[in-house]
Amino acid sequence: MEKRDSRFIEYDKRIQKKIEEKFNQALPAAVLVCWISAFAIYNSPIPIFFVYLNFISGVIFLVLQIYKNIISTEIKIYSSILVSYIMGVTSFLDGAFNSAGIILILIANTIAVLLFAKKKSRIFTYISIVTFLLLWIYTRSTVASAEQINSSYWIIKFVVFLLFLLILKSLFFMSEILL
Repeated sequence: MEKRDSRFIEYDKRIQKKIEEKFNQALPAAVLVCWISAFAIYNSPIPIFFVYLNFISGVIFLVLQIYKNIISTEIKIYSSILVSYIMGVTSFLDGAFNSAGIILILIANTIAVLLFAKKKSRIFTYISIVTFLLLWIYTRSTVASAEQINSSYWIIKFVVFLLFLLILKSLFFMSEILL
């Protein structure tokens, strides 16, 4: 039994190392995407707040890149999820479904499901569902473009959001079974 446990521990260590390598390789791209987005937003009619938000996100990813050997992979993962999540929520608050908000929240969920343990990813999924419902309630009363959208559209978007999360969780669960 000990031999089998040591193989699993060794396997987990190799997976962790691979994740860290890939994450460190993705950080420069994240910096560029954030800063190019900031520049594009600066030259568009989108509120200037999003220029600052994208620039600050780029700085966060740059710091993670500079200190990649010092900062733990878990902190890098939390930071990536938090940046995507905050950008998604603020984007949705500004433009409801005319924004990239839901996509950014789903990206944060994808990172959480792929890189967190089951319990943590499940908690994050619940937080995302509650966030979607709160955004629905908030934007229905405050965002001008959201007032023109009837409730069935919101319900369809929410069902699609839930289906995406369910499919993501199911695929991940199936991959665990197969491994």
